[in-house]
Amino acid sequence: MPTALQALRRLQLGRETTAGTVVPATVAIPAMWEQDEQVNVGKLKGVTGYRIAPANGPIVSRGFGLQVETELTAEEILWPLLTGLANVTPSGSGPAYTWTFSPALGGHANVATATAECVKTDGATNHYVAIVPYCFTQKFSIEWNASDIAALKWEMAGRARQGGAPTAGINPYASREPLVGGLARVYLDSSWASLGTTQLSGVVRSGTLEVTTGLVPVQTVDGRADLDFTKHSSGELEASLELVLELDATGSAQYQRYRDNGTAFIRVRFEGTPIGGQPRCVQFDGFWQVDGQPKSSVDGQQELVGIKFRLVRDTVSGNALVVTVRNGLQAV
Repeated sequence: MPTALQALRRLQLGRETTAGTVVPATVAIPAMWEQDEQVNVGKLKGVTGYRIAPANGPIVSRGFGLQVETELTAEEILWPLLTGLANVTPSGSGPAYTWTFSPALGGHANVATATAECVKTDGATNHYVAIVPYCFTQKFSIEWNASDIAALKWEMAGRARQGGAPTAGINPYASREPLVGGLARVYLDSSWASLGTTQLSGVVRSGTLEVTTGLVPVQTVDGRADLDFTKHSSGELEASLELVLELDATGSAQYQRYRDNGTAFIRVRFEGTPIGGQPRCVQFDGFWQVDGQPKSSVDGQQELVGIKFRLVRDTVSGNALVVTVRNGLQAV
């Protein structure tokens, strides 16, 4: 029998109407992915009269983890944002739509959930199929530099794997467009209202932005036959931003920012081809505080400096993080 091939893997997602109720997939995600199928077994504690324990006790809990890695696009990023930051609807009347994600800071996050279909196949026979309801995002990150496509990664938690057949005939978004790292723009300003005014030009070499949503599965005693979680809860929202800069006047100023325990209002914006007269985009606006000593590095003979920030709340505007996405999707 032929062996399943990595190149033939399929990851398909569908947005759930009711959290935990399986829905058919609506889109295929072109990505590298791996599953973490969790089956936890209870350990028997009784003395058996033998020097070796008997078989383990019964299964006590189940769950599912999913790690996804793909290119950054203004289409696929909606999934970690909708299921990790906020459940929103876009504005616009076509052909372009604007999605604005402003996570709740004073209460529980209101997020969407998804059903994931994970398939490993040889092209004719599906050797592994997992239908996973109630998936939400716990962490996502974006990495970029001047000479590559920006990378998007995210991690989801879900209920126990279900059996069944994957949805047939599902394709990726026809409009998906990988966003190039060299077309990103970074702005550093002095207030939330002025974000997007002062671009860091000719100095940013690379960057990494990571968000931990704080969402966690919660298991309660409810007689669930699947022994998986009944709901999710919201913990602390955390994020980090690391920029590698050339050590010129702009780069050296980050050492003083570190000495002053300073803050910065920073916009990171990725742009693609125009849609509806304006570029499709993925934009992160945040208020950041220096987090640790700047790190020196060298590229050839050029001195570089890496500066890391952590996300904090601006008491003037009340904001911490706002993500704006512009694409041609009215819904997912």
